[in-house]
Amino acid sequence: MSEYAAGTAAVRKRAIARTVAEVAGYLGNTPAVARASYIDPRVIELYESGITIGPALRDLGRDSEFGDLGTRGAA
Repeated sequence: MSEYAAGTAAVRKRAIARTVAEVAGYLGNTPAVARASYIDPRVIELYESGITIGPALRDLGRDSEFGDLGTRGAA
């Protein structure tokens, strides 16, 4: 089961641009370098087609003990 990205293609395009700019800021690079060298293009392609990792995020930490990292393991 997948969760779909909200909005139109234009809304998703703006969200991608904002996200790429934020990643570039964290890495100290330009958005072009971040997108070309650090961001897996499959992530953007899936988002552009409307698919997100929302369902997997809801399950993170489900089997963790109190105090353990909920993000340990595969997403």
